[in-house]
Amino acid sequence: MKFRSIIFACFLFLGVIGCGESHAEVSLPTIMCGMCEQTIKSSLNDLDGIKNVKIDLENKVGAITFDNQKVDLDGIEKAIATLGYQANDTKADPAAYETLPKCCKVSS
Repeated sequence: MKFRSIIFACFLFLGVIGCGESHAEVSLPTIMCGMCEQTIKSSLNDLDGIKNVKIDLENKVGAITFDNQKVDLDGIEKAIATLGYQANDTKADPAAYETLPKCCKVSS
């Protein structure tokens, strides 16, 4: 009986830990260099509810783990857009894009 109680408590504990955690892949088609990567990671890590940010510069994708009770995907996309980068279908803020260093701008 004691063993069953311990097993039940473990499952209950794991369920509580996992509540609210979400994972999302965000397309970042306008990132160009390591500076873009660091800017986005740094800004997102300052956002309440962000747990982990990994960016694949080669494939232009971000893998983000977040607490969906504190922030949602739309909020994450908007935060990236305010930095001057496109996130999924959320377009970059034009004024922020103009302030990016030359290396971070899409070559035309």
